[in-house]
Amino acid sequence: MAINPMQRKSRNSFLLGMFIMLLITGIIIAVLLVQITNMKEEEQQRQISQVMVYTLTQDVESGQTITEDMLVPKTVDASTVPANAIAANVAVEDGKVAPIDIFLNQFLVEKSSGQTIRTDENGNLYITVNNQKIIIYNETGTDRYYTISNGNQRQYIEVENNPIVAKVDLKANTIVTLDLVAKANQPTTDDARIQEYNMISLPVELEVGDYVDIRLSLQTGQDYIVLAKKQILDATADTIKIQLSELEILTMSDAIITAYTITGSKLYATTYIDPGMQAEATPTYPVSNNVGVLIEQNPNIIQEAKDALRARYNTEQREGAINPALNQYSESAKGSIESGVAEDMTKQLEARENYWEELNAAASGTTVTQ
Repeated sequence: MAINPMQRKSRNSFLLGMFIMLLITGIIIAVLLVQITNMKEEEQQRQISQVMVYTLTQDVESGQTITEDMLVPKTVDASTVPANAIAANVAVEDGKVAPIDIFLNQFLVEKSSGQTIRTDENGNLYITVNNQKIIIYNETGTDRYYTISNGNQRQYIEVENNPIVAKVDLKANTIVTLDLVAKANQPTTDDARIQEYNMISLPVELEVGDYVDIRLSLQTGQDYIVLAKKQILDATADTIKIQLSELEILTMSDAIITAYTITGSKLYATTYIDPGMQAEATPTYPVSNNVGVLIEQNPNIIQEAKDALRARYNTEQREGAINPALNQYSESAKGSIESGVAEDMTKQLEARENYWEELNAAASGTTVTQ
């Protein structure tokens, strides 16, 4: 049967519409496939460029110790991360993030000598003994470390992870880089003890967490550093707690005796302005011969510390500076400290007591009446 021209035209229009629709659909599908492929490639590239770093969970002040609980791993774009950022190359075991290996490698200390363990260009850990490089190995899967002797035997050594501190004030979510942290100056050694002192003239606004040098000032004008860069662990108006080694305890005891014996002398503390950035000062106080002998004979003081003390202090310095003052005032100084110095220390103590009362009042929400 012949097809009506109108029907033929209608059918052709329908077929043409279907063809165009299929063509457009095909084009759309092809475009979508290309876009999906590009998105997958971009996502793969993004994942490849992602790195895991450590960021702070809280604000940290300059000089404050950074502990593992203050750090959290975070995935970020590699292009936004400084080259010296601490990478979070951590293992996951039982759903928990393992200890931070990079921190352990950067701040390891060989316990017997107190020497910082360094990393060479090949990534090997080492220390130097008698100008000889000694490679240190980490036993696989453990926290044990050892060296290899001439007989190819393992010699195990004690290694500790020295605390780290912030060099500057840091805000929460800051990416931690090696330039922002430093090794603390007070590793916990076997002879470390907490000591309390109440005869030191303290800065008025001294607070817990501050870092100080303890100095001895003589009435002749000499001024010596007895202890360097010690963190205040606790404090009241007239008493502080600090961590000291056996060597430092003996040195401090000698300085206290000297301060009480020489008229017009005083032990006082000076505060570091920016402890994270400021390096530890070098102690200059020359101990007496009796204390020097005691230090030499003390088995609790490591040989490296004894050698350092011998190099730093000498008999001539003691005899030329402090002993004359001791001899001059040996009789009169046993009674009392010179009135001018005593008055100055009294006023400073009163000012600190007032400051301490204000701090306690602010903490409790009360008002101090003068």
